[in-house]
Amino acid sequence: VDTDEIVVAPGTYFETINFLGKAIWLRSSDGPEVTIIDGTGFFHVVQCVSGEGPDTVLDGFTITGGSAHGSNPDNR
Repeated sequence: VDTDEIVVAPGTYFETINFLGKAIWLRSSDGPEVTIIDGTGFFHVVQCVSGEGPDTVLDGFTITGGSAHGSNPDNR
């Protein structure tokens, strides 16, 4: 499988991510201390629910701003 790589510059990104079954390596250029994904209160900030496999990677981000709560296997 050919995996695309996307390198993200430092910053705070007010986004949610759904990999939509794609084999993508999404990584921070400078690490989680300076590269933040803020879900701005959405329930799921990052989703891998469409058959993604080991070739889908999120690396080097701080994930914040999700609103998942309670006991549920989806809350990770």
